[in-house]
Amino acid sequence: MKRAGAVLLLCAGLAAGAAPGADPAPAVVEVRTAAGLVARLPLDRDRTLRVDGPLGQSVVEVRGGRARFARAACTGRLCLAAGWLGRDGDTAACVPNRVYLRLRGGPRRFDSMNF
Repeated sequence: MKRAGAVLLLCAGLAAGAAPGADPAPAVVEVRTAAGLVARLPLDRDRTLRVDGPLGQSVVEVRGGRARFARAACTGRLCLAAGWLGRDGDTAACVPNRVYLRLRGGPRRFDSMNF
């Protein structure tokens, strides 16, 4: 095989591996409180979960393979600003109410902070 053919084959292989949608989506969202794991919700089934914390109820919504805080009992509501979580390792927390979300089960991704 000539050098140009080898380079072309390598580029085609890299492009196929980097194609959008090639990575599987995360499988579950873990819902935790200060007491521990409350639920592991599959992301392929839409549902709503109410979670009690020290300030009241937080509402977690799962829809379309993603999860988010839909309602929060805290005053700052920064957890709502996190929006939809859709990739493995994505995390949102309602710190004053001590409720935490984390997506699990998809491919690991690396960035400059955890490389």
